Amino acid sequence: MLFFKKSTKIKNYETFLSECLQEVHHKFFDELSSKNYFWDRSYGVRQFESFIISKFIIDYSLKLQFESNSKPEELENFYIVFNDIFIKEYNKLFESIGMSYGEMETLINEKIENYKQLRSEYKPPTCWHSIYSIVTHNKTIEETVDELNKQKKGFSLIKSNPKLKHMVQKYENVINNFTKKNDAFITVEIFFPKMIRFSKEKLKLMKLKNLSKLAKKIEKTSEKK
Repeated sequence: MLFFKKSTKIKNYETFLSECLQEVHHKFFDELSSKNYFWDRSYGVRQFESFIISKFIIDYSLKLQFESNSKPEELENFYIVFNDIFIKEYNKLFESIGMSYGEMETLINEKIENYKQLRSEYKPPTCWHSIYSIVTHNKTIEETVDELNKQKKGFSLIKSNPKLKHMVQKYENVINNFTKKNDAFITVEIFFPKMIRFSKEKLKLMKLKNLSKLAKKIEKTSEKK
């Protein structure tokens, strides 16, 4: 794991941002892969979704950290550099399994724009609940609460009927499962802001004006393709 002090001078911004992306990605993957989040998807899907949400979180954190005291062109330089790094790191992970950035670009951009829209339209923690449901392919918090209440209502009827005693344990297990799924949303309310604070602390080390040359170099390279 990488640790940066505020006094650290960044010698290579590409390396620095690549490491930031990797670290945020690993944290998201490890956290959301915990059994507490009920993310019942394949390893590859979890890697993919974690990587995309990491891009959104770093972009959003950069905006919070620098937008009020930076020039628009400096922010634009960051996005040029970071987008280039994101594509390179993405291809390192997924190109060999037939999911290159070029093939998945539309889907990736749709996901990121959707996260941005949710954050823009809804205040925390509602936005984090919605994004978590999308990333993990789980029910929404409203659907989870509704299902939990239905199960509790059914359980109360079964408990009062001696003839249905054999179903009590099954209902208790189902209710316990939905209770834990509901609890995951509470944990998400803490985890997402925590990752934003973590990302902001990393990005604080940057001087956006130092990205100018690198951004121009990337643009020139892109024009030649």
